[in-house]
Amino acid sequence: MAIAFRIDRTGAVENWRVIDNTCEGDDSCGLESATQTARRLMRRAFEGMEGTWSPALQDGRPIGYRLQLTIRIPVERIERMQNPDPLLFLGRNPDESFHDWVRIRVRHDGRFEGKEGLTRIRFFIEADGRITIDQVLTTPDERQAKEIIRVIRNSRRHWTPRKVDGVPQRTEYVYGINLT
Repeated sequence: MAIAFRIDRTGAVENWRVIDNTCEGDDSCGLESATQTARRLMRRAFEGMEGTWSPALQDGRPIGYRLQLTIRIPVERIERMQNPDPLLFLGRNPDESFHDWVRIRVRHDGRFEGKEGLTRIRFFIEADGRITIDQVLTTPDERQAKEIIRVIRNSRRHWTPRKVDGVPQRTEYVYGINLT
């Protein structure tokens, strides 16, 4: 995340803003857009530093200047510290491992030809590891949804439920796949 602001001749902060890859001109940078929560927290942090800035000096006289800071926040490490027992599939992050597992188990027998689109299914991994199908969110064809549900149900022995204070929790997971 990057921020930019201007320090005026009195040391006051002006025009504080988050900059990212959606900005133009001097504010353009290659960083992904920060979340609203990150923006709010950064704004609160900088408001707490009000009056602590000093103006730049040129020939002994105070002048305003623009300051740009890049702040790298280790989001994944912070999340692991806050949630040390995440939901796992085959001992890994399901966003990385579940798709590969599903892909090789789906029957590709021509039933889905001409049925392009994303099938998204919400299901729960229960505290005891069982799978509960909740809802088909989107699908171009009911047969695709039924096939994906069949494969999801067969994954039940491979999940490790998320834990809070060592106690397994019911955890929602939304899975999407395009079979074409």
